[in-house]
Amino acid sequence: MLIMKQAKALFIYYLKYFFWFVVILNAVLIFYKSLEYYPASFSKGFLSDKEHLFSATVYPYFFYGHISISSIILLLGVSQFSTKFRLKYINTHKLLGKWYVFLVLFISAPSAFIMGVYATGSILIQGGFVLASVLWWWYTYKAYTEIRNNNIDAHKQFMQRSYIIALLAVFLRIYYYLLVSVFQIESPYTYTIVVYASWLPNLLFFEVYLWLAKRRRIASN
Repeated sequence: MLIMKQAKALFIYYLKYFFWFVVILNAVLIFYKSLEYYPASFSKGFLSDKEHLFSATVYPYFFYGHISISSIILLLGVSQFSTKFRLKYINTHKLLGKWYVFLVLFISAPSAFIMGVYATGSILIQGGFVLASVLWWWYTYKAYTEIRNNNIDAHKQFMQRSYIIALLAVFLRIYYYLLVSVFQIESPYTYTIVVYASWLPNLLFFEVYLWLAKRRRIASN
């Protein structure tokens, strides 16, 4: 039994670091990919159907605002969720947290909302991105207000919710690559499924985890 517990703990330990490695790798790849849009090219890729938006709307301001800091936000989250880092460098944790909140509330979430409105595809795809951006803004705002009121547990939970939405960019790419390139599953609904799968199940699992943890605390008292 002891060996099984040690093996489980070791597996979780390496799984956690593998997850953060994937996040960091994706942050680097997202940054590298964003360089392709300087200057904007409408011949292929993400902007292939958005040339009219660049000349007739405010879309380009939100687009460049979003892609220019996406990697930064992902990397900020990596440091914020390390317990050792938080306890050892509390002032740095607070500073990075303020930067995360500022970038999400004033740049990334609003720009994600606009990009969602103009997203290519059906209204379900647009709705998925818009809903995620609204929740992202709200969770981040609540995380800020809770820590201002010294509600540390609530702050932590709202920040975790916020980062789950931030990870949409990571899971979107992973799931789409697996479905299309690895399993060769491509249909008119593939991208719609991926848009929601990249954040909604993770958020629901987290809420269930919090609910179960609360029930265990109540039962133990």
